[in-house]
Amino acid sequence: MENLKLIASSESPYCQSVKGQLWAAGLPHTTETLTWEELRTSARVRALNPKAQVPLLEHAKGVLSDSLVISTHICEWSSLCSPTPQGTDGQEAGSRRAGGLAWLASHDAAVFRTAEVELRDVLMEVYRSPSLVESAACSRMAQACALLTSLLEASAFRREVPEATPGVLHAAFLLNALLGLLEKKGCGVPPEASQVAAVLSEVPLVAQVLIFFGQRNHLRL
Repeated sequence: MENLKLIASSESPYCQSVKGQLWAAGLPHTTETLTWEELRTSARVRALNPKAQVPLLEHAKGVLSDSLVISTHICEWSSLCSPTPQGTDGQEAGSRRAGGLAWLASHDAAVFRTAEVELRDVLMEVYRSPSLVESAACSRMAQACALLTSLLEASAFRREVPEATPGVLHAAFLLNALLGLLEKKGCGVPPEASQVAAVLSEVPLVAQVLIFFGQRNHLRL
């Protein structure tokens, strides 16, 4: 796939996720990083997405603006989207390499959606909290991380260091953002979050993307 351009904000975990996926897929691309002020006032960004939100992924035929849609297209453009290592069920691996729609039915897509729903909701709840995070939010975070840990351990890509799949990367960057917010508010981290953070921090691309955007790696607790 040619002429790929990622329009991103350095602090957005969604942009970090897409950047990592592009690198993992080996897709040549350029990246335009905007500050929050530039994002807020950019007429070009608003023309591409009326909500003025990033990530935006421009390609030869148009622009993509939703994280899941972008991930599906990256999988379609790449033969590296399969989370199934060599030596496991060859038929399943082949179906996941068939394209983005096949990935949507994969176990990795379930990891992606779990992070997108569960971690995103807790992230927004913590972000809106004026001071210390309520115990209910911490409990929801613990449940979300326990579910992610279960999915990672039960998946076909179980190994010492997880593969940098769309689901793994999406979970890593959303959790990293959440841990950063908890630190700012002086809140503790549930043991379940520490457990999954320790696993996701071992994915080399996570550190590389955070360094690229100049952001702190909160996964290394």
